[in-house]
Amino acid sequence: MFIYKNNFYWLAVIFIIFIISFYFFFIGERIYYFSDVYAYLSYAENLYNYGYIYDITTIPSTAPKTTQNGITLVFTFLRFFTEDMVIRVKIVIVLLTINLFFIFFILYKIGEILRLDMITLKLFVVFLVISLSFYGYYITPINDGFYASLFLFSIYIILRIIDEDKNDSKKYWIFLFLLTITIPIFRLQGMIELIASIIVFTLIQKNYKKALISFLFIPFSFVSVWIINYFLINDISGITEISKNSIFYSYGSINNSLNKFLFEVVPEMFLSPQLDLFKYYLSPEIKLFFSISLLVFTGYVFFKSYIDRNPKMFFLILIVIGNYCVLFIFNVIIERYIFINMPLMLLIILYYMKNYYNRYLIFVILIYSFFNFVEILKIHNLMFKNKLVPSIEFIKENYKDYNLISSNPRGFYFYFNKPSIEDINLIDKNIMTIMIGDDNLKEKIITKFTNDKLTFNIQELPLSWGQFGYKTYEITFINEKSQNEN
Repeated sequence: MFIYKNNFYWLAVIFIIFIISFYFFFIGERIYYFSDVYAYLSYAENLYNYGYIYDITTIPSTAPKTTQNGITLVFTFLRFFTEDMVIRVKIVIVLLTINLFFIFFILYKIGEILRLDMITLKLFVVFLVISLSFYGYYITPINDGFYASLFLFSIYIILRIIDEDKNDSKKYWIFLFLLTITIPIFRLQGMIELIASIIVFTLIQKNYKKALISFLFIPFSFVSVWIINYFLINDISGITEISKNSIFYSYGSINNSLNKFLFEVVPEMFLSPQLDLFKYYLSPEIKLFFSISLLVFTGYVFFKSYIDRNPKMFFLILIVIGNYCVLFIFNVIIERYIFINMPLMLLIILYYMKNYYNRYLIFVILIYSFFNFVEILKIHNLMFKNKLVPSIEFIKENYKDYNLISSNPRGFYFYFNKPSIEDINLIDKNIMTIMIGDDNLKEKIITKFTNDKLTFNIQELPLSWGQFGYKTYEITFINEKSQNEN
């Protein structure tokens, strides 16, 4: 990979990626502001101790709500080497930082297959490197980063198969098979590229042997997910419940989903939500115009690539359209799930522009991204100004055996390696209770204790929880014997 004409360029790319990642995830305290990460850590802990996946961030524990547990397996593997959750998170962050470089390199190689010129592609990679959404989405230790690299690699492999004149390109098919059984463990939508390849091989290349092989790979994708579910998940009630959010159960939500898609997801995915210009000065009409224009261009590429019998471009635009469809099928309209569409669409746009003009386009995008980069750095400094570590260390040092009640069970499970009590009736009244949360939680808990005719003392502790704004309370229950002695 590194035997390349311009090693200095790629070394600089790697260096910048590591500097940005180190700043956000190690110098800053971004690891203390995750959410889904902590649930996956609890899944891994229960899998390591008891052999099945369960959410133990709360008492009582709850069934997992996803079949996509690739990152759970990664955390479980690391659990054999260290019990410290912070260390495990940091190890995965380092792995995902390396993985991010691989994502950028594969996108570069896809651009080479599309025969974009080297200068445009190098500027394109620089744009990717300073687009901080990649770091937020693909270095945060959840499924997305590993999924993105595997998904892009499968796209690259299929493009090579499309380019291959011979039908016996065994090494590419072997790679694709291995990716086929791995990608869905991280994200189910990883089967889109197989469906797109079947369409391309059938309609454009008329190569039915290739189409048949791709078709036969699809069952293996389902089998790999089924194996994880069958052997590692013994309670599918959470998955069953979350599956009811799909469009097949929620026909009435199509209008709301479409509005969110047009006014939030598409413009945010391409223009970045953090930029002040986007947040405060882009009107709903401009956002809608941008989204409609991009979708019209997507339709144009779809029909043009089909009419021109351009298999590579038809394949890529099918991937983009397929990702959009996934959002509506599962009725989860979040740009993070299909953010990979952004660089793929940019490559498609650059492909249809002449070399002279696409360099100007990528240069304009670079300037825009640079200002966005600076803006996000400012926001980051404000967000992480209040540190959480001192408060976490204070609780760990001064309280050994206590009940925990919190407004953020996942977060405080990570901070203290302790689940939050959701069913207040399960509180052990013989030990102290630490309550961390907002005023609504305080009012709810005090009302509950009062209605149960419990006698207790409550004292606020002077601790700060950063942007959460939570308050900390120490609650001590007074039993009848203590009252009589008093």
